[in-house]
Amino acid sequence: AMRKLIFAGVAVAALAGPALTDDAVFTGNKLFSYCTGGGDYGEGACTGYINGVSAGLRAAGLVCEANTVTFGQEHDIVVKFLSDHPELLHMPAYGLTTTAMIQAFPCPTTRVNASK
Repeated sequence: AMRKLIFAGVAVAALAGPALTDDAVFTGNKLFSYCTGGGDYGEGACTGYINGVSAGLRAAGLVCEANTVTFGQEHDIVVKFLSDHPELLHMPAYGLTTTAMIQAFPCPTTRVNASK
C-alpha cells in the first residue's frame, strides 16, 4: 500500500511538470535544501510552501488532518518524507509534499456495499 501511495504521488508530480523546463521545476532537492540549510529565508520559504500545499490539499478534501495539527508538524512530516526518500528528490516538490501529507493524514474511505 505504501509503494502504491508513493507511486501515485510521484505520478501526479510527473504529470504536473512536464511542460516546464528543468530550471522552472521546484524540485524536492530545492525544497529539502531550503528546509534543512537555507537560513531564515530558506526556512520561511520551506514552511510557507509546505503550508500552502497543505491548505490546498485540505480544501480539496485530499487530506483529513485534525484541526490541532500545527504548521510545525506539517513541516516535520514533509522534511522526514524527503529525508527518507532521497531517490525521489529530483521530482517536483508539489507531488512529494502531496504524497507525504496524504500518507500522514489519509481521509477515510467509504465503501459501498453492493450486496444490499
